[in-house]
Amino acid sequence: MNLKQILAKLKAYPLALSLFGAAILLAGWAYWRSSGAMDDADQLLEQVTQDNELYNKNVGAGDKITEHLAELTADDAKFKAALINLGDVIPNQQYFRDAAKDAGVAVSDLAPGPTPEHSKDPAEPLLINFTLSATGRWNEIVSFVYALQTGPHLLRINLFRLEKSKLIAGLGSGMVADQLVLTLNVEVLGQ
Repeated sequence: MNLKQILAKLKAYPLALSLFGAAILLAGWAYWRSSGAMDDADQLLEQVTQDNELYNKNVGAGDKITEHLAELTADDAKFKAALINLGDVIPNQQYFRDAAKDAGVAVSDLAPGPTPEHSKDPAEPLLINFTLSATGRWNEIVSFVYALQTGPHLLRINLFRLEKSKLIAGLGSGMVADQLVLTLNVEVLGQ
């Protein structure tokens, strides 16, 4: 068939031509509409797959529940051991003095803050405040702060003020001019 014959057939059957064009348009519209449904189905499949993987991990972790419970119990014991006892005033102060002695600084003005109020939950730890001053050289001050932060008790330093010492102590024939005064306000978790 040549082009003249095709055009003659199209002119002879205009209804068939318009139905054929409508069929092409409907097929395009159906394809366009279904492509969105495929995206939704893919997203749903991905979500179901993720949920299934999470479920399988939970079932696998459930097999080791006694091991996890033992770890949690050990961590609870470590946490309770890190809390200071509010009633042990002398050992609490001695903790700071021992850290200072090991670092080579002199602690003065070590005073506990006001007695914290117990919450309604007896398992909730208390925040016990201590204010102290320490005098020493730069490297000794750094060692002291490091010893406090890495020590057995859980604490947070709220105030850190470092200034040059106003008193210069004489040692033998030389003068020590590099003394610093550190003032700390520390919150320690206690029971």
